[in-house]
Amino acid sequence: MKHLLCFAFVCLLCAGCTHAAETPPFIELKGHEGGVSWASFFSDGKKVLTYSRDNTVRTWDAESGKELTKMEWQIVRDKSPSGMIRLSPDEKRVVTSSPWDRAFRIWDTESGEELYRLEGEFHGFLPNSNKIVVTSRNGSVMTSTQILGTQIVDAESGKELHKLEGYSQYLTASSDGKMIVTKTWDSASQTWVVHIWDVDSGKELRKFEVTGSSISYIYLSFDGKKMIVVGNRGPIHFFGVESGKELELEGYTDTHSYACFSPDGKKIVARSPFLEKSNSGLRFRDYSTRIWDAESGKELYKFENADVAFSQDGKNNDCYGKQGGEERPNFG
Repeated sequence: MKHLLCFAFVCLLCAGCTHAAETPPFIELKGHEGGVSWASFFSDGKKVLTYSRDNTVRTWDAESGKELTKMEWQIVRDKSPSGMIRLSPDEKRVVTSSPWDRAFRIWDTESGEELYRLEGEFHGFLPNSNKIVVTSRNGSVMTSTQILGTQIVDAESGKELHKLEGYSQYLTASSDGKMIVTKTWDSASQTWVVHIWDVDSGKELRKFEVTGSSISYIYLSFDGKKMIVVGNRGPIHFFGVESGKELELEGYTDTHSYACFSPDGKKIVARSPFLEKSNSGLRFRDYSTRIWDAESGKELYKFENADVAFSQDGKNNDCYGKQGGEERPNFG
């Protein structure tokens, strides 16, 4: 039987209904005493995982709606904001955390048993592994911005595998889970430094100095060979990971607010907002979008007032805007 998950009152709806007027049969998941902020099926569709503001995580049988396990904990603040929940890639572990708590918890999804309680901010499971990334702070996530360091932890044992040197803040990981990227602020040179680390050894592979007031986010290409660094209303930096050198994007002079790789890693797209003054200050008026070849850095397209979405194979792009005064709904 196929089901859809409904958040309104946590129920399973049958996906076989064909008429709008038909009342769909549903299985209500009863037990939570607070609002449900997250719910998801397991990959086989036989179980459901839910997370509630009553500070419980529960698993349910998707056919009968029966509660299978209940994971419950106490936090340092009543009526806390909704926290975070993540399933491990093999779905044998689930991680929970609250923004008011200085720790996160790892649970066994079969027994509901709490296995470990670890200090720090949980960032997620690395792709294709049961290793997790943790950032240590001198307070809770909500009350402290001082980063003490980043660790790689084994989710099976709860043991720290590597502690990365310096006061690095985690940003992202490569698609194969073999590298992670962190950032640090160098007060001497007044620049940000981006570090790339080997997950298995915990050793630093490369580091890059980046100008600008801040780093908003970083993208690695799917093969991990190139990297985009985007600042807050600052320039885009395009690096070769293996060479350690910054690469040039043809004709690039603007300040961009967003940039990423196409799914196949062969193109780079960036969006640049234009600002105009108003009585309330600066506001976004319109923007341009530019696309480059990721191998050569050659500019391929430039559009005004345009949004771009790549197809999954990266070969086609949907663009809604103008190029030279003409509408271009699709281009290759």
